[in-house]
Amino acid sequence: MKRIFIIMMFCALGMQNLSAQKIAYFNLNRVFNEYSYAIDKYAEINKLTEEAQAQINSQSAALQTDVETFQRNMSTNQYTMSQAESRQNMLMQRQEKLNAFMQQKNDEINAMKNGLNNEIMAAVKLFVDKYNADGHFTLILANQALGGIGDAILSVPVVNGAASLDITDVIIAGLNAEYAKSR
Repeated sequence: MKRIFIIMMFCALGMQNLSAQKIAYFNLNRVFNEYSYAIDKYAEINKLTEEAQAQINSQSAALQTDVETFQRNMSTNQYTMSQAESRQNMLMQRQEKLNAFMQQKNDEINAMKNGLNNEIMAAVKLFVDKYNADGHFTLILANQALGGIGDAILSVPVVNGAASLDITDVIIAGLNAEYAKSR
């Protein structure tokens, strides 16, 4: 009984201390989706991705046409054995170059996305630090949705929070205002 009383007192003291703390959170997914700088930069990356995909598609189509021509000519015995080996080696080299090109473009795009994500996170951190320079909030959490497309299955670390604690709109408006000034 004494042990339960001590635990209850500890909890009560902890709750009193906690109630004096001010906590806020923001939705990181919304920041990424509504921050104008992020929107602009992701549009640039998407354009580069589309251009790279068009190059890959063009090279793939040309290679496919050449492979089909090679196979057709092979079936009608239009090559000597050495010509067939030479053509086949050339086609395999082109396929390897195409694969390397695809990997290079994929790596470049991923590096751009990672760099942009880091840049956005740094801008968010800097803004949140300035926003809370007065120490109004003891703790500001970043909430990020996991799971499905659209509606989240689960948000981490804030699974449920009062809307009055959500400062997402303030952060997005502040970041967009700073970005608009820098244009």
